[in-house]
Amino acid sequence: RNAGPASNSIKSKPSHQAAARHTRTYNRLLMMLMTLKKGLSLRRKPSVLASYLALCCLPTATVCSFVPLSSPSFFQPRTVPLQQNRRMSSTFTSTTAAAAVAADGEDQNTAQKRLVLVGGGHAHAQVIKALKHRPESIHVTLIDRQMAASYSGMVPGCIADIYTPQETLLELAPLAKHLDHFHQATVVDIDLKQQVLHIVPQDVARRSGENSNGENDDPTISSDETRYLLQSTPKDQTQTIPFDVLSLDIGSTSRGWRTIPGAKQYTLPTRPISNLVRQFQRWTQDIELQPRPIHVVIIGAGAAGIELSMSIYGRWKDLNADLKITLLNQDMQLLTEETDWCRWKLQSLLQQRNIHVIHNCTVQEVTQDAVIATNQDSIAYTHCVWSTGAEAHDLELHPLECTDRGWIKVTSALQSTSHPNVFAAGDCCHIVDGDAPPKAGVYAVRAGPVLSHNLMQACTTSSATTTLQSYEPQTDFLKLLVCGDGKALGFRFGIPLHGKWVMQLKDHIDQQFMDYIRMDEDRDATKQYDDDASRNALQRMDARDAAELLLTEDDGDDGDNDVDYLVAWHALREMVKDASYKQEVLDHVHEIGAARMDSLKGNAVTA
Repeated sequence: RNAGPASNSIKSKPSHQAAARHTRTYNRLLMMLMTLKKGLSLRRKPSVLASYLALCCLPTATVCSFVPLSSPSFFQPRTVPLQQNRRMSSTFTSTTAAAAVAADGEDQNTAQKRLVLVGGGHAHAQVIKALKHRPESIHVTLIDRQMAASYSGMVPGCIADIYTPQETLLELAPLAKHLDHFHQATVVDIDLKQQVLHIVPQDVARRSGENSNGENDDPTISSDETRYLLQSTPKDQTQTIPFDVLSLDIGSTSRGWRTIPGAKQYTLPTRPISNLVRQFQRWTQDIELQPRPIHVVIIGAGAAGIELSMSIYGRWKDLNADLKITLLNQDMQLLTEETDWCRWKLQSLLQQRNIHVIHNCTVQEVTQDAVIATNQDSIAYTHCVWSTGAEAHDLELHPLECTDRGWIKVTSALQSTSHPNVFAAGDCCHIVDGDAPPKAGVYAVRAGPVLSHNLMQACTTSSATTTLQSYEPQTDFLKLLVCGDGKALGFRFGIPLHGKWVMQLKDHIDQQFMDYIRMDEDRDATKQYDDDASRNALQRMDARDAAELLLTEDDGDDGDNDVDYLVAWHALREMVKDASYKQEVLDHVHEIGAARMDSLKGNAVTA
């Protein structure tokens, strides 16, 4: 059909637009033929072929509107086959050359690669986002024991009743809708030589620890249990998942929880986080129904244990007037890596809440109603939480190279030191050619974009090692602890930050990450989730003004001292970018802080 207007009954020559339409028509016809040929070779059902052919005949804009199709089988609890027309729109907008696939329906340039993601942690959540626009040659499978992962940054706020449990969850099924398969299953064996995983669907992998609610009281799994599952599960109930590239984001377990006598039977571990939230909700309901004296003992006084103690106090103080909380600390003081000023501020907040800390305390045993520690009498409790830090899962990963503590050895590219087609991120790995970061969620989040890029390269290039990015963990970061009363305590550059604005900042950062993961929008997932140029529009504050702002403790009641958390955050970021500005602000901070300390000492002497 001629695209140009007719003039005096003389037919005009086809325009460039008409030529483009002819090309698009040719592409669609070619795709129809190749789809038909491939469909017949795969013996697809006629109804499926008809759907494909119908989509091929539609205009590109119409095809795009039909892409996010969903299937009821998507929500089944075991194996979830996801839609196969996930990138149809990108196929139809390709050029004639890109449409000219090989006669057997496969791309001539890129062989089919099977990428398997084990674990739906913070890093893999970003990988899944990045894989939305992957090449057709990459077939992706996600395996996780749960249908949802808890975001660790929001869990203390959930304990303090700031968020609901649902608000802390990253639902894996909707997130993974662009993948090829999602298995809710337990990986019981990794055969690196044959490049296959053996999995047991989660409805089959129920063990003796299951309680009356149909849940397992033991949230972790060991090598003995995986071996038992592999040997005891009928072969027709196990599945084999082949892979070309494997990525592990399986987190960690609580240190000593399996080995200290009584810990597994009588304490609640903080890992995995989803189990902590679930059990704490039950404890709260029980206290509401039966008020009584409560003594919570938290074993482990790191940042997680401290934040948990203040969150529990904020949640339970109105439920029970007779509430006592004790923190057991293995060291001689709290948070040894922080400054005296930060520790002084933290200690004052704990004292305000009547949270007692026992230092130099090593737990030997836990009984049904007491903790037995060295150099201490038994410490009675009504509720005991195990928050001792990270420990590697007790899994047999041989011949995958691991440290003597069980962490998977990886390079700065998050690539296994022994198997180039295996990657790992988050708590489960240890970087050997650089400074290995602490086991904290912020590092898993920051590793996500690097892992996304490297997995894509490993699946699309023949020599991935020449194109991999290096992950360089930050040496310090903004630490934010929920205080349980609508305020938060932060540490940055050796300064204690406290107030409602600090909690607002923490909420903003957490919600920004959650929105990024949840929202089905096209963004470059190989960049950091908070890489937002709009924040640069703010003007840099005067150094003294910035110092006074950061030291302001507001109450959030629209008073004269309310702090705009975004302005404060911008000041902190400017300090990161400019060392001279940071030093100037810090000079004013210490000057103001010293004056305030002198004032406090004077008031104490007068009193």
